[in-house]
Amino acid sequence: MSRRTEKLADLVQSTLAELIQRRLKDPALDGGLVSLTRVEVAPDLATARVYVSVLSLGDGGEVDTRLREEGILAALGRAGPLLTRELARELRVRRVPRLRFLADHSIGEGSRVTALMRELAHGAPHGAGANEHETDQPSP
Repeated sequence: MSRRTEKLADLVQSTLAELIQRRLKDPALDGGLVSLTRVEVAPDLATARVYVSVLSLGDGGEVDTRLREEGILAALGRAGPLLTRELARELRVRRVPRLRFLADHSIGEGSRVTALMRELAHGAPHGAGANEHETDQPSP
């Protein structure tokens, strides 16, 4: 990415985060924490990929979290034209990229890895799971 597209991506990310928090009233956005993790602007400035991470506030399980994530991405997609107009007004640039919202699971994956590491550090039995087959064999 060139310096110009990086700068525009940073501006789009910070402005979008504020607009989503202030202006969007879609019920699909309730019940979860929406974070814009990064924005990638195309070199021709025509499109921008907005990566969104959704952390569920309830404990509805993985299926519920995925459904909520899909609902949030759909709501952001529906709000795309409004957000683009507001970006044009706020940023005062000649060309505002068309927004495409995509799921980013890196925060959830990081949490999962951290939990696994914490479990190992707090005395999870060594050999649980992977070495199970070795214990099934009779000793010579």
